[in-house]
Amino acid sequence: MNYDSIACLYDSYVNTDYDFNFFLNESKGLIKVLEITSGTGRLSIPLVKSGISLTCIDCSSGMLDILKQKLKKYDLKANLIQSDMSEFNLNELFDLIIIPFQSFSELTTYEKQIKTLKIINKHLNDTGYFICTLHNPEIRKILINGNRNFRGEFILKNDNILELHTEENHNLKTNIVNCLQYYEIYDNNKKLLLSKTENMKFCLHSRENFEKLLNKASFKIYSFYGDYDKSSFNALKSPYMIWKLKKNNFN
Repeated sequence: MNYDSIACLYDSYVNTDYDFNFFLNESKGLIKVLEITSGTGRLSIPLVKSGISLTCIDCSSGMLDILKQKLKKYDLKANLIQSDMSEFNLNELFDLIIIPFQSFSELTTYEKQIKTLKIINKHLNDTGYFICTLHNPEIRKILINGNRNFRGEFILKNDNILELHTEENHNLKTNIVNCLQYYEIYDNNKKLLLSKTENMKFCLHSRENFEKLLNKASFKIYSFYGDYDKSSFNALKSPYMIWKLKKNNFN
């Protein structure tokens, strides 16, 4: 997805905090944490406020510019790096590396998936952890109906109104979901000021498929949860697959 084009709108409709406590607890007491796909800092700001030394990677300069403004506003510091998640090379190791908000799924080719996992492995301390969050495909695909669906109405900073609609279609052969996101901005008199459409693709990984990727990239499973309360994974009920991983030094 072209996040630069919607960076100024992103915080108006993405402001959830359901994973904050999970990541704050997982980061507690650690020295160096790397957050991949940090965006505008939805999770980054709480992590830095808690005293964590954080490095943030995102491919969008527009999203990172907003994060930079937030850090300045709160007098906080973090290392911000613009890079594709499959391309970075920081020449340092981390105690914890995270890909929150199910963002790994936006890698839709096997080559990029493996390359990203191997780069993460390279940047992880031997005693460190990598946490990757994914949708449970059996639950997520229930929401995919091929129709244009209303996702919400959101107030912007200038009191204009954003209406967001999405249309998702699932390719059963590839497990790739093609998503069209429709952004419509209205003034208080319901006059349409802007209409734009952005395309996004993401992959619905099965548990078995992701385990194969992890094995190929020399990771072993430390913990596996079905939600951010650390409940056990249930293939028919859990909304997420949350993987806590360590390096497999014997591969």
